[in-house]
Amino acid sequence: MENDVLSLVVAAEKEIQKNLEIERKKSREWVEQVKREAEEKVAAEEIRHKEALIRAVRDAKEEAGKKAAGILDEAVARAEMMKGLDHGFLAGVTMRHIMRILPGEDRDSPHGKG
Repeated sequence: MENDVLSLVVAAEKEIQKNLEIERKKSREWVEQVKREAEEKVAAEEIRHKEALIRAVRDAKEEAGKKAAGILDEAVARAEMMKGLDHGFLAGVTMRHIMRILPGEDRDSPHGKG
């Protein structure tokens, strides 16, 4: 009878070990599945971010091109306007500015001294 009880205990122990191993295997498979899904989500998110970055760079370049074109157009317009100014007028404006920055009290002299 003791052998029968001992055999039952050993059989139960083997069954428990078998079930534990089955559960461990299921757990490992579940962890691997979750890991794969997480990696796929991360990869998809990276792609989404890269695409957003590419769009942002493209839009920034486009905007910079438009601003540069506007600045260039304005510079051309100002240059055309300046072409029409009288040289005597421009010389007078230039001399007034030069006289402001020259040192000394006697501003009639080209060296700032009398």
